[in-house]
Amino acid sequence: MDQFCSVYFQCFLAVNLFWCAFGMWEEPSLHPYVDPLDRQEPWSSVSLSVLIEPGREECFHQSVRQGIKFELSYHATSKDVHNNMRVVVRTERGERLYASYVQVEDRFQTVASRDALYTICFGNQGSRRYARLVSMTIDMMEEAKVKEYFRLKAETEGHLVNASESVGRIWNYLWRASREQFRLRVGMGRDEAFMMNNNDYILYWSVAQAFIIVTAGVVQVWALRSLFKVKVLTPSQKPRC
Repeated sequence: MDQFCSVYFQCFLAVNLFWCAFGMWEEPSLHPYVDPLDRQEPWSSVSLSVLIEPGREECFHQSVRQGIKFELSYHATSKDVHNNMRVVVRTERGERLYASYVQVEDRFQTVASRDALYTICFGNQGSRRYARLVSMTIDMMEEAKVKEYFRLKAETEGHLVNASESVGRIWNYLWRASREQFRLRVGMGRDEAFMMNNNDYILYWSVAQAFIIVTAGVVQVWALRSLFKVKVLTPSQKPRC
C-alpha cells in the first residue's frame, strides 16, 4: 500500500510539473500589440520618412487621447523648384486642424479636446515629374502626466530627488538632441537635393557648350577651305596656265 501511494504521488507530481511547464505556456507571437498610449507612458515619439510619387497622396493615422499635446514636424525635399506640396491634418469627423499648400517645412501642434483619430495626408499632386521625400516626426505628450510622473518618482525615491532632477534635465537634453538630429537629417537631405540639381545643371550646359564648340570648329574649317578653292578654268573655258 505504501509503495502504491509513493508511485501515485510521483505520477501526480510529474503531471503537475508537465502542466506548469507546457500547459500554461503561450506563443509570444500570440500576444496582441499594445499601443504606447495604452501603456500609460507620459510621452511618445515617432519618426518616419516616406517617398511620395508624382500625383500621389500618402495618408497616416494616429490615435490621440483627450488632453494629449500633439506636435507634427515635417520637411520635404525634391528636385522640383516649386513649393506646391499639400499637407492636411484632420479628424475622423472631417474637421480640418491644419492645411498647407505651399510649405515644404513646417511645425504644427495642438491639444486634443477629445479622443480622436488624426489623419495626416501628404499630397504631391502638384508635381507630375518629381517625387518628394518627406521626413516627419510626431511627438505626443501630456504635460500634466509628465509632471506627475516625475513627481511620483521623486516621492517614491525621496533620497534621489537630485538625481531625479538630473534625469529630467538629461531627458530634456536628449529631447533637444533628437530634434537637432532630425534637423541635421533634414539639412543633409536638402543639401543632397541641391547637389543633384547642380550636377544636372552642369551636365546639360556642358553638353550644350561642347556641341556649340564642335559646330563652330566645323564652320571655321569649312570657311577656310572655301578661301583656298581656285577654279581651274578661265571664264572663256580655257585652262589656266
